[in-house]
Amino acid sequence: MKQFFLILNGPSCGGKSTTADAIKEKLPKVFNARQDRIKWLISDYGLGKYKTVVEEMVFSMIEIALNNKLSIIKEGVLDKPTKFETLAKKHKVPFFIANISAPEETLQKRFKKRLVAVKKGAKIANTSQERFNFLMKLHEETKTKTELEFDSSKITPEEIANKIIN
Repeated sequence: MKQFFLILNGPSCGGKSTTADAIKEKLPKVFNARQDRIKWLISDYGLGKYKTVVEEMVFSMIEIALNNKLSIIKEGVLDKPTKFETLAKKHKVPFFIANISAPEETLQKRFKKRLVAVKKGAKIANTSQERFNFLMKLHEETKTKTELEFDSSKITPEEIANKIIN
C-alpha cells in the first residue's frame, strides 16, 4: 500500500486507538503518532502540563516518520488538522480524516470501564467525568466533515480498519 496520513478523530472511548492498532496489524510501515503514549514518557506529566512540548514532539516524530517513508496514523480530538494536512502535502502523501464515535450512552459505559482499569494501574489521562464531557463537546464542535464516518457501537474496530484500508 502507498504511504498515507490518516487522522482518526473522535471523542474519548470512541474506538480510535483500537482501530489504529487494527490498521497497524494489517499494514506494514505504519507509525501511530499516539500523543497519549508520548506524554506518559514525561516524569511529572499532568493534564495541560507540557501540552505544547508533547505536541511539538509528536509533530517532529511524524515528520521523521514521513521522511522515512512510513505511513502515519494520528489519533485524537483535533480542532485544527490543517498543520497535519500541510505536512502531508509537503511530503506528497494522501491525507484522510476518519471520524469514529458512538452514541453518548455507549461512550459513557466505555468510560466507566476505563475508570475501573485506572484503579488497576492503567495510565489514562482522562479520569474525570467533567473532562470526558468537555472532550465529547469539543469533538462535536470541531468534527471535520468527511466521507469516512463510523459508529463503533455498530461495527468493530477491525471492520472500521478494513473499510478505511479499502
